Amino acid sequence: RNKTNFLVAVKEKGEVFFDSGLNLRVWRKKHHKKVARLRRKLAERKAQHKDTRSVRRLLKRLSLCQRNFTKTYCQTVAKRLVAWAGTDAILALENLKFQQGKKGSEALNRRLHRFPHGLLLRCIRNKAEMLGIPLLLVNPAYTSQTCFRCGSLGDRQRHRFYYPQRDFTAHADLNAAFNILHRARETMLSEPKGLGSG
Repeated sequence: RNKTNFLVAVKEKGEVFFDSGLNLRVWRKKHHKKVARLRRKLAERKAQHKDTRSVRRLLKRLSLCQRNFTKTYCQTVAKRLVAWAGTDAILALENLKFQQGKKGSEALNRRLHRFPHGLLLRCIRNKAEMLGIPLLLVNPAYTSQTCFRCGSLGDRQRHRFYYPQRDFTAHADLNAAFNILHRARETMLSEPKGLGSG
């Protein structure tokens, strides 16, 4: 789960589930422009001492619309993931805890704040529980910067992972998904009681 590609998953046999989240990003970008325009209009009306009730009502309606769209999108992706995984699977996800970026990095903070990682996790957990599928959370550290073949640190640049020592290149999120798969397998072997945690 990340802001570059919404959800990427792999199976041990190499099958891939991929959702870029493009529809959500496009919709949110358009929505953000509408809200920004209405906020400017609200400020103008306040400055002119005009009635602002209609603009405030519209902003409230757009806010509700955004929450509903995001929730529906997360539920849809979660349903597709669980159906793809199958009832005999064990779902493993990164135990993500997003923090605010450095002081002054408003763009990064805004992107992190908008990414519904908690909502997506809840939707996946709910769908998995309905079908009795265990859910395992693993340590996310360096999953997108580590080569899933040998475990050495490489270089990630947006969609691309590169390990120069072996001249190996892969999609960064697929590489991370394989690392999560390996960590989940290690966790299950060392701590079998950890299934269903989180």
